[in-house]
Amino acid sequence: NGASLIREMADAVPVSDEVQYLRLCSRRPLLLRGYVAPFVAIYALLLWLWIGVFGFWDHVEIFAICFAVVAALDIIVCLFCVWSVHVECFMTCRKVSSIQDAELVKVVPTQNNGSPELVPLLKKKDRETGETSSFSFVFQKTLYLYEEGKGFVPLQFPVDLPYEHYLQWKGLASTEQIASAKSKY
Repeated sequence: NGASLIREMADAVPVSDEVQYLRLCSRRPLLLRGYVAPFVAIYALLLWLWIGVFGFWDHVEIFAICFAVVAALDIIVCLFCVWSVHVECFMTCRKVSSIQDAELVKVVPTQNNGSPELVPLLKKKDRETGETSSFSFVFQKTLYLYEEGKGFVPLQFPVDLPYEHYLQWKGLASTEQIASAKSKY
């Protein structure tokens, strides 16, 4: 896991000054998550050994201790998923290459800009066609929009125009402009 994380960081292109890299991912089904499937198999194996091979009453203490140890390991793995976004992503998600298939975005900020987060990918559907028209996510109260060819970019506000532009501006003239501005901002 550490080598794949280093390889992932080396291949990544910085998204912005605040975001080092992104990873699109999708949640695995509950039974295929790293803290469920392996432990279900281990519990089943222990139960089979206890009841089927050694007998139910012959070695009660040993198997009770084994079950307690496996349960403690299961709890520790679950806690690692809470403590580390990288572990949570590894255990509960699968990497996807298409933005249409993604449900979540693992966002890793640059150094001294916070901690990594697993944030939901917001998909807006076009009312007329019903198809997904835009993708975005919010990280550290900043909206990042997906643009073809550029990837995710922070929402840009028109603050660098000349002062005369702001004085002469008449506002949003049509309902399409208003709807577009509401959707974007």
